[in-house]
Amino acid sequence: RTILGEMGAEQLLGQGDMLFMAGGGRTTRVHGPFCSDSEVESVVAHLKRQGRPSYLEAVTADDGSSDQPEKPAKGSRAAAKAEKDDFAEAEESDAPVFDIGAFAATAGAEGGELYEQAIAVVLRDRKASTSYIQRRLQIGYNRAASIMERMEIEGIVGPANHAGKREILVEGLAGAPSGGYDDE
Repeated sequence: RTILGEMGAEQLLGQGDMLFMAGGGRTTRVHGPFCSDSEVESVVAHLKRQGRPSYLEAVTADDGSSDQPEKPAKGSRAAAKAEKDDFAEAEESDAPVFDIGAFAATAGAEGGELYEQAIAVVLRDRKASTSYIQRRLQIGYNRAASIMERMEIEGIVGPANHAGKREILVEGLAGAPSGGYDDE
C-alpha cells in the first residue's frame, strides 16, 4: 500500500510511468510522455523567440477599481525601494492569517448539529480521521476536514499523524477506552 492506498507503485519504472485512479477507485497503470528539463527549456526558448506576446485588452485592462498605485518599472531605483518597503511592511504585520476564534464561531453557526454528531461518533467509536467522519456522516471531504480542524482547535482531538489519524484527547462515553488512534 505505497500510493493511492493500492499496491502497484513499486512496479512503476519512472520516466512518465504512473498510476491513474478513475472515479470508481480502481487504479490503472498508464504511461505519460516524459520531457527532460532540457526539452522543456528548449520549448520555452523557442516560444520566447517567437516575438513579443500580444495580450487581450479585455483581460489586461485596468478597471480603475484598484486603490494600489501603479508599480514602478522593474530594475529601477523606485522598484527596489518599493520592494524594500513591502518587505518591511510584511515583517511588521506578523499577525496570523485568520482568526481561530472567528473560524470556530462561524463553523458553530453553520453546522452546530452536524458538529455535535461528529463529536458523538468520534467519542463513541474512538476513531478520529477526516475520512472516518466523512463516511459515518455521509458528508463531503471539505466539510469533514473543517469539522476535524475545529475539533483540533477545541482540543477534542490531536493533530493528524503521517496517516491522517488523530489521537482522541478527551474522555468519551463511560466504558470507552481512553485515547488511541483510528485503526482503519
